[in-house]
Amino acid sequence: MTEKSVSKNPNEHTSNFIIFVVAMFFSGLDIFLVRVLASQSAFAPLTSGIGILGGLSPLTILSYLFYPIIFFVVLYLVGREIDMAKRYRTVGLLLFLGGASGNLVGTLFGVYYGATAPNFSPGLEPVFAGLFAFFSGFSALTLSYLAATSDIGTARGL
Repeated sequence: MTEKSVSKNPNEHTSNFIIFVVAMFFSGLDIFLVRVLASQSAFAPLTSGIGILGGLSPLTILSYLFYPIIFFVVLYLVGREIDMAKRYRTVGLLLFLGGASGNLVGTLFGVYYGATAPNFSPGLEPVFAGLFAFFSGFSALTLSYLAATSDIGTARGL
């Protein structure tokens, strides 16, 4: 008979859920705000392109700056308790699926609020959102794990 693999860490399932939800929330919020605010005339100064910024809107610039930084910091703080040496496959899959599903949910909320056409076709956008969540989230979690397990991290109180 084969034995079931039982987790010795009771917080493992909770941390899996948190990683998935954080990736989904940030990915969904990013796409939702960009689509909803872009369709609202009250936010025209934030969504119209500016020549000095290379034609990019201030909302796009803020989205490119704050979303990755805040996402990285949140996952860095969450990742202190995660053993990345044993769970890197699970964590990577959760990050990818969370980013892709968050992009789809954010797009659907945009459709619900009338920000995008009801016959949208997401194409490869969820895949790229999943890859972005994977690479930035995996980097944050790995750095957090290395800081928690190395002598340097413990000496500095990280």
